[in-house]
Amino acid sequence: PEIALHKVTDNAGNGFLLLNGPEPSLQWERMASAIEDVINRFNVDRTLTVVTGEGIALRFGDEDERALRRGVPFAFSGDAAATSRLLAGPIVDLNVMTRRGALAHRVRRIEGAERLRAPTPLAFVVCAAGACVLTAPTGRLALGLYDVADVSGETVEIAPAPGALVLVVEIVMAQGESAAF
Repeated sequence: PEIALHKVTDNAGNGFLLLNGPEPSLQWERMASAIEDVINRFNVDRTLTVVTGEGIALRFGDEDERALRRGVPFAFSGDAAATSRLLAGPIVDLNVMTRRGALAHRVRRIEGAERLRAPTPLAFVVCAAGACVLTAPTGRLALGLYDVADVSGETVEIAPAPGALVLVVEIVMAQGESAAF
């Protein structure tokens, strides 16, 4: 397995970085430090969503520890100093990052069948656990574990299977300090 950093361009021609692959079990501190350097250099906003495992606890400076549990997106500034610990064993997480001032993002969980109408110019449906079916005017698509579908600019019906964890990730151009969500 490998971890790869890709420079990706969306349909509007905007560039962003996409990091994908399994979290390393060896030299984790070294990997985390390298990612932190990139985040700090580019003023990154993050949303972390635990998709398997009990969860992770984050502490920002002197604040109380915050436990992140499965399926609950948590947004925070990537340049905020933080420490973390696993609550009970390993986790898999979805970590969405965008460069503050250039792009903004939102991650939300789909609780049941939902119609997503004309999502933002850059939008993805992530099947983080279980399965779901997407239905669009162009056809149907079944998603399984860790599948991702680009639904940018589409109207799509999302039908999660019982117990599935389905997330929608939307990315937009930033407008000053706030996003156009």
